[in-house]
Amino acid sequence: MSRSPTGRPACAPTLGMVIVNLIDKARLMGDDSYSGGSVAWRARAFLFVGFALMAGGVAGSLTLLLVKYVMAHYPENYGVNWGVANVLQSIAIMFSAVVLWTAQNAESDYDYNITL
Repeated sequence: MSRSPTGRPACAPTLGMVIVNLIDKARLMGDDSYSGGSVAWRARAFLFVGFALMAGGVAGSLTLLLVKYVMAHYPENYGVNWGVANVLQSIAIMFSAVVLWTAQNAESDYDYNITL
């Protein structure tokens, strides 16, 4: 089984996506309805760490593209497709995390109650 020549480019953005989607918007507002006053501060810090991981993953994949594929001279059949795919994958993970977080926390007029 052959391994991708880039290693693990999407670990940081995936971990950032998980961290961002674990945070509820209600905890970011700073309401005192939760126990303790530092809940909003902690939620904002975790949100920052999640977005920083995703941005770091995109920056890392761009660096990998430039250093490993653009500056190095590989044969023509190898090309820069691997590097471009890594950058697009990291950007897609970041975009999907933002869309999922806004969709999960959006206030909607429709409530679906599923009962058995």
